[in-house]
Amino acid sequence: MCSFRSPKLGVVLAPLTRCRAVNGNPVEAHALYYYQRATHGGFLISEATNISETANGCPNVPGIYTEAQVVAWKKVVDAVHAKGSVFFCQLGHVGCASHQVYQPDGGLPISFYLMEPMMHTTQSLGLWM
Repeated sequence: MCSFRSPKLGVVLAPLTRCRAVNGNPVEAHALYYYQRATHGGFLISEATNISETANGCPNVPGIYTEAQVVAWKKVVDAVHAKGSVFFCQLGHVGCASHQVYQPDGGLPISFYLMEPMMHTTQSLGLWM
């Protein structure tokens, strides 16, 4: 059974997309970033974290669907806990807002909503490529 502790100081770090993961894995910079922002009794919310390989909508976003990713996130959580803060993983899936370039084998994005895939211009994709 999980229990939730409210922040003692009322300090909350809102989620920020950082796009610094390598192959979907959080890296040392993630642990350092969150550690630096942790305060005793604070509450940190992670950047959107992909729940599957098809959840991706931009490059270098971390995931939490492989064992390696879970192990990497544990280092982040341990760093935050070392400062006495609580860490919450924001699960994410961009659905139809994704593009084929971010999908396994160039497939169509997966979404619960049936619609035509979003059309991205080369210019808009250039921001992410």
